[in-house]
Amino acid sequence: RRSDDERALAMALATRSLVLWGADAVEGRLALATELLERGRARSRTGMALDGLELRGVPLLELGRVAAFDETIEELLRLGGEVGKRVSVAQATQWRALRALMAGRFEEAERLAAEVLDLSGDAPNFALGYAAQLYATRRAQGRAEELLGGLTAYVDEHPDVPAWRALLAVAHLEAGRPQEAAAEFDRLAASRFADVPRSWIRPVTLALAAECAVLLDDRERAADLEPLLAPRRGQLLVVASGTSCEGAVDRHLGALAATLGDHEAAEVHFTAALALELSVGGHALAVRTRLAHARALLRAPGRAGARAAALLDTARTAAAELGMAGAVAEADALRTATSEPPPEGRAVRS
Repeated sequence: RRSDDERALAMALATRSLVLWGADAVEGRLALATELLERGRARSRTGMALDGLELRGVPLLELGRVAAFDETIEELLRLGGEVGKRVSVAQATQWRALRALMAGRFEEAERLAAEVLDLSGDAPNFALGYAAQLYATRRAQGRAEELLGGLTAYVDEHPDVPAWRALLAVAHLEAGRPQEAAAEFDRLAASRFADVPRSWIRPVTLALAAECAVLLDDRERAADLEPLLAPRRGQLLVVASGTSCEGAVDRHLGALAATLGDHEAAEVHFTAALALELSVGGHALAVRTRLAHARALLRAPGRAGARAAALLDTARTAAAELGMAGAVAEADALRTATSEPPPEGRAVRS
């Protein structure tokens, strides 16, 4: 700032925002990106303004400021188109696909994701983003197993990228392969998540790991993950540069709390999660939260079967309307458990 060098300051603002991406400093990232955008606008520096827009979108969505996020998408599309910066238009289009995924418009999301590939050329981050959006679509449609072979091969080629290993573990669970899932999860959790990098893949890695811990009833790992996710309470878990959304952090915290036996805290988290997801038009996200809440209720003392059944019925109806075949099947499977005794939990390892 003292140098009065606009280019140096712009680079510092952008770099600082990127460095903070995995440090639970969402408000700080938003402030840096907003300053970058406003300085670019005030000085008619289009490149600076575009950088600010691209860095501003994800923290806005993480904080649930969906109207401002949508405005950012439109400005990025317009400004990127005016100057012919295809990568900026690709980023805005990827965010449009993200919004469609959140709402449950899966055919639209897949079409937009394909447009991103055409716009971005050979940019590697967008190729990975396409894969992530395609997986999110197939998962919702109950077709994630179709991509399991490719996902396994990618993890074998990139064994040190924890986000993809976490995704593979979840994919195994959804394909009905708990032993394979547990093996991948053990590899992921070998250092108790200390080696998960503080980068833009950190939030999604922890969220997927939390899903594994809950579905495997691994209380030791659930206890490890809860304090790592807690700083993002009240926020949405947006994947990387905005490829997809793993829902409200409170959904994952609620499921972890239930796994650890704190059902009162779980109720608070699930209520907050559903309110946030519905406030941003995340109808597909709300389906997953209702399913997670119902699963937690089924393991609670006293087994609130009637409440769980109501949540499952609501989730199933919405899932059927949105074409979420996987969620429909999950709701049906859980519905049969509303009149059965709860399963015993997996013991905590010493």
